[in-house]
Amino acid sequence: DSAAGTITDGEQVVMVSKSGNNLTVGIVDTHRADGVLDLSKPVASGETITTIPDGWSGNTGVRPWLKGLILPETITYIGGSAFHSCSLLEHITPFVPHAVTTFGGAAVEYCYVLEDDLEIGFATNALGETIPTTIGDGWGLYQTYKVFSAKFGPGVSSIPANFFPYSNLKNVDFGCNLTTLNREVPYDANRGMLTNAVIRCTNTVTFAANVFKNQTKLKEITWYGWY
Repeated sequence: DSAAGTITDGEQVVMVSKSGNNLTVGIVDTHRADGVLDLSKPVASGETITTIPDGWSGNTGVRPWLKGLILPETITYIGGSAFHSCSLLEHITPFVPHAVTTFGGAAVEYCYVLEDDLEIGFATNALGETIPTTIGDGWGLYQTYKVFSAKFGPGVSSIPANFFPYSNLKNVDFGCNLTTLNREVPYDANRGMLTNAVIRCTNTVTFAANVFKNQTKLKEITWYGWY
């Protein structure tokens, strides 16, 4: 009953707040025994889940049990620190929904066992035109040791300086509208894991100094045009 501030499938009970036909996820009152939260099911009253708010994991008490999260493709906003310190979280499906236009800083920081490939920047409007995607400042993939691939779509024009630290990325794919990459990929303790980089940019790109510094396993950098 979204009008009363909850949604349920008989097994899960999730608090929500409502703005028009859009729902923001809140506290999980009842969760499945397997630790998987499934938000992908249609809401009977017709609203859509669009927002995982800033600080969601810290404000709702999901960190001790959340092992998997299934998101609807209607999600447009994933807030800063949304899944911060979810140390048991293995899967976010999809990671991330293509409709997402805001991915907050430190959204998956300290998600040590998260093992999905990141895809971000693929939102489009009804005409199929690209919608810009904002990636917030903060420790983006910090200590997400099992995220091995990151693909940035045409909606991403800038990647913050602290997006890649202490990650084990092996493959990166930068979209056609990237204009700024503000730091090495990746950097700090786990430099040297990267094996493949694809750069699809046809415009002028400003890269940080030493953007692929110490990537001793890097076999190929491919630079070409449009998605």
